[in-house]
Amino acid sequence: MDHHSKTVVAVLPSRNVMSVNISENGAVKLGEFEGKFLQVVLDALGTEYDVVIPEDRLFGSLLPNGSWSGMVGMVRRGEADLAFTYLSITEERMKVVNFSSYYTTEVCVFVTQDDDLKLLGRIVERKKWFEDISLRESDSQFKYRSIHAVNRNTARLLFGNRNDLYIAEDTLYVTPMAFAYGKKFCCPSKLNSILLRLDGAGLYDKILSDISLRMFLETIKKSPSSDNQLALSVTDLLGVFMLFVIGMLLSFGVFLVELGEFEGNFLKVVLEALDVEYETIPEKDKAYDKLLLNETWTGMMGMMQRGERDLAFTRITVTEE
Repeated sequence: MDHHSKTVVAVLPSRNVMSVNISENGAVKLGEFEGKFLQVVLDALGTEYDVVIPEDRLFGSLLPNGSWSGMVGMVRRGEADLAFTYLSITEERMKVVNFSSYYTTEVCVFVTQDDDLKLLGRIVERKKWFEDISLRESDSQFKYRSIHAVNRNTARLLFGNRNDLYIAEDTLYVTPMAFAYGKKFCCPSKLNSILLRLDGAGLYDKILSDISLRMFLETIKKSPSSDNQLALSVTDLLGVFMLFVIGMLLSFGVFLVELGEFEGNFLKVVLEALDVEYETIPEKDKAYDKLLLNETWTGMMGMMQRGERDLAFTRITVTEE
């Protein structure tokens, strides 16, 4: 097994998942949600790296002759130090390569236009469940009452912002996803530490959500406007607006009541802490504190000015006057 001066990373380009662009000067730019996550990890590792793609463009499986294909084969043969792109941990792969801490899980879920999944068993027998991910777009058309079994992250990426589709909570299987690395990889402990921190920060889900929204907005721009769509008028929105205003007024009234109760309880605590006998008397004129032309004050400040009260409290603001 050769030792590389740079960390060699095997990746598998896949539409909407991982893209690799290498400039003329050798600069590598990784794109899509797996690519962006990988870039963050490599930057955190702080090592120089090269990106390679397996010739067979496969993840990696055991062949009849005992050798391995894809990215797993490259790591096993020492052609790559790391392998990354939706690589699942399996018992067979663990026998030939090492795996990092997992950074996400592959959860196979159902995507349908109907949230009633009671008849799934019979539908599975009649429907074609799986399709090529590379052929999917966020504007994919679902036939009426059709159901698709896809990876949850893929479902969130392509359909997470569509309100006409239902991504079920029911799952077919769950598989952890991780980096595969060879025996001479320099920094397995550092890699695991980085992945744990990024998982705690929720970075992977954040990248996935951002790209999903971007794809959804791009789809809207591409969609032709329908001639039979009508613009909303002020009359259409009047009822909704009135309900909104009424709700806001009611909420504000409740807020004032709760605020009064809060301030009363707060004042009681303060007076008990002072440990003095006291008497609470409301202001006579029920007016806001205001300085009059004759240099007298209204409200609670006026009572304080005239020596009628020792303390004043209830939403009094501090002003220069």
